[in-house]
Amino acid sequence: MVAPPEIVQPQLSPDGQRLIYLRYPQPGDPPGVGRRLAVVDLSDPAQPRRRLLNLPGLNVRWIAWGNNERILLGMTFVSRVSAGRGVRVVDQNGDPVTRVLRSQVGSINIRGGDSVFLFDLNDPRFNTLFNQRLDRVTDFLPEDPEHILMPARTRRGRSPFRADLDLYRVNIYTGESRRVAHGRQTTLAWFTNARSEPVMRFESAGRGGRAVNVLARPDGHRRWRRVARFDQHEFGRIENEFQWAARSESHDEAIVLARSEETGTIGVFRYSFTDDALLDPIFLDQDHDVDSVEIDPFSMRLMNVRYADTHPRIHIPDDSLAEHVSGLEARFGPDFPVEPVQQAGGRILVRVSGPTEPGAYHLYDAATERTTELGAERPALSSRALAQVRVHRYGARDGAALFGYVTEPARPALDPPPLVVLPHGGPERRDVYGFDDVAQLLAAKGYLVFQPQFRGSYGFGRAFAEAGHGEWGGLMQDDVTDGVRSLLEAGLADPERVCIVGFSYGGYAALMGAVKTPDLYRCAVSGAGVADLPAMLTWEREREESAHDYLVRTIGDPDADMAMLESRSPARRAEEIRIPVLLLHGREDDVVPIEQSEMMEAALQDAGRPVTFIPNSGGHDLSDPGVYATVLFHVTGFLDEHLLAAEASGTDEPGASAPD
Repeated sequence: MVAPPEIVQPQLSPDGQRLIYLRYPQPGDPPGVGRRLAVVDLSDPAQPRRRLLNLPGLNVRWIAWGNNERILLGMTFVSRVSAGRGVRVVDQNGDPVTRVLRSQVGSINIRGGDSVFLFDLNDPRFNTLFNQRLDRVTDFLPEDPEHILMPARTRRGRSPFRADLDLYRVNIYTGESRRVAHGRQTTLAWFTNARSEPVMRFESAGRGGRAVNVLARPDGHRRWRRVARFDQHEFGRIENEFQWAARSESHDEAIVLARSEETGTIGVFRYSFTDDALLDPIFLDQDHDVDSVEIDPFSMRLMNVRYADTHPRIHIPDDSLAEHVSGLEARFGPDFPVEPVQQAGGRILVRVSGPTEPGAYHLYDAATERTTELGAERPALSSRALAQVRVHRYGARDGAALFGYVTEPARPALDPPPLVVLPHGGPERRDVYGFDDVAQLLAAKGYLVFQPQFRGSYGFGRAFAEAGHGEWGGLMQDDVTDGVRSLLEAGLADPERVCIVGFSYGGYAALMGAVKTPDLYRCAVSGAGVADLPAMLTWEREREESAHDYLVRTIGDPDADMAMLESRSPARRAEEIRIPVLLLHGREDDVVPIEQSEMMEAALQDAGRPVTFIPNSGGHDLSDPGVYATVLFHVTGFLDEHLLAAEASGTDEPGASAPD
């Protein structure tokens, strides 16, 4: 379950004759084999020929075609900090910084040779501390096979601390660059129109630079104007109400994600630079937000729009492409949506996924209507071993109609099966009907898994998300509880064998579940969860303005709501918890500080309650495969101990010692 996918970022060449993808090492590979680049010749789709290029010592994060013969590699590496004589660089704690993580783009031919780096870091223009991200491509310039557009920090004067983000035309054969547009020190990103002219850019604003101003200009104009502002932080999605989505066919327009004032949902719109206005929607659902869009990686044109009600939905704006995909959907069935990823040379690259299919790629020939399977993302996972998922609808105590996803074990550990409740993080996130590695892992262990979509979740419009504002530990928690009780009342799980597990906001929900409904659960697991709301707000206020303002709006204001915040802080109600608690947290977490779990551990110990705290070396998102595997090992071991024991009735007495 935790092994990396075998096929990552597959992309057709512009002429559709070749395919590239990153291949991560798999179980059974020879020792020492690392990440490799696969180049597949599709001249005979029935028998594609694959060549694997080793990438020794290279941490390649992304790949792309520069043209039909050149491949671009986005790489990261550790570099020494050199700020000049007499200049000392320190972090926010005042500790000296001697090394930083940098990124750069390399260019190679299809045989892996003739390599060159884009941008020369020895060039005085780019020799600045702020050029840590030299791996972003603004425009692949389909009409110019020798160049791409990339942003880079250009040093201003002698100071290494002053650098503006300018836009450059870069030669992918030589690495040489020429500036085509001037930015500012606050510039974050550039966007171009159908003529490859820069017409939009993002600028940082606010304390900590976490607010973003969107600047735009009509074609041919020199003056930039602010057209939108949004906050970018780890917690909220509801606030990102204006985002670049894709390139428009019109040079005076862009395709953007924006919220409709009429429906309150996020849709895909045409945006006019001349009129500074949203035009007719390309896609807008009355009840559900757009989750994301897929753009062609080379032309940067819109391929599809993804959203979900109870099931994932895909809207394809191009009628001809939609007709082809509709025929494929009939072959694979309703539980396996077909997502077009790219179209080139009369071929369509599609991804098929579902609850029992983590993801597989197929090549469809539009002329012959033939389909060739290119490979599965995770071939080690047999669909026969994966559990089915179904939608469970239930009513909240106030009458609201809600639902969640139930993953049913193929081989229940007991009859009726024990239940693991898995509230999602965010909280402005959502689960989707499909493959979920944690839910599938728990189902493989014999557990019934429930993922409730409580109010406050993203994807169901503004009103549904804002219904959770001020309701951490309140209505949002009750929505989880009501879903669990509806499952138990239906006889679908053993009421004496229920645990709640969550990460981030889900970790908070697990702890509050242990506080508010200790008789409902046998145990609780909090991964990187918030435990003390006032302390979290204080930490965020000192760190980041926009995130703090968001938390005040969605959780509560310490100046006006302190009593409520304290009553909804698990660390301040530890004596009410009567079940074993497992705490997991990364030392490098910069979203929810590890001190939150440390406070929870101390409070439970002071109250004489059973608690186990296992810190790890990771961050908030568990992106390190080794850390992720270790965390899941501890979670499943803890659940087995408390749900599969011979005696599962009753609760632990206060004062029980924490397990080793």
